[in-house]
Amino acid sequence: MKDVNRLFLDIETIPADNCNLFKPVFTEPRLTKKNEPDKRDKTVEEQESEWRNKLALSPLTGQIACYGYIKSDGAKAGYQEHDVGEKDLLGLLVEYIKEADFIIGHFVKDFDLPFIFNRCRKYGIEFPHKHYSKYKGKFSWKDSVICTNELWNCGKYPIGKVSLNNLAKFFGLQQKDESVSENFAGVWFADRERAVQHAIKDVILTKQVYERLTKDA
Repeated sequence: MKDVNRLFLDIETIPADNCNLFKPVFTEPRLTKKNEPDKRDKTVEEQESEWRNKLALSPLTGQIACYGYIKSDGAKAGYQEHDVGEKDLLGLLVEYIKEADFIIGHFVKDFDLPFIFNRCRKYGIEFPHKHYSKYKGKFSWKDSVICTNELWNCGKYPIGKVSLNNLAKFFGLQQKDESVSENFAGVWFADRERAVQHAIKDVILTKQVYERLTKDA
């Protein structure tokens, strides 16, 4: 009997090299009757700061720097380095996805896989059809893609969003370092090893949460 090939996955993203192509025009605050900047409006600097803080969250302006994954041989990470760019990283990751019977992650349907899919589109890399379908113009993930947040919600709709760390707290598991999550790009450029280890710990926690959520299944 064939062993079930489960791929636990978590990606980490940073701003793309060409993100400034998508930089919008920021406007100065309106002036009050006293000819002073309206304090209800954000300054150009504040608007740009908000824009830059969200760059890594979109496949349009972000790129995959690193991913943590677990297959049958334990937790590992794939990451960009000297001669390995995002395209190379995606090429290998797509092979793992192709081999997998199930892909499991936290918000994997809402963030990780759509991000991977669209970055693959950029490089002309074909994403495995076995995990998604298109019917009458509608895109949907197949049952082989499992989101731990959906498991937590037990079929409730609309789906409430619960962070991986809150589930870790609930189950009494060791939480991930939120300071790295909130500034992954900064950590990536300052301390590459710490960033890579964060990705590995993240996917280990995802697997632990999945096992607790499916314990009685």
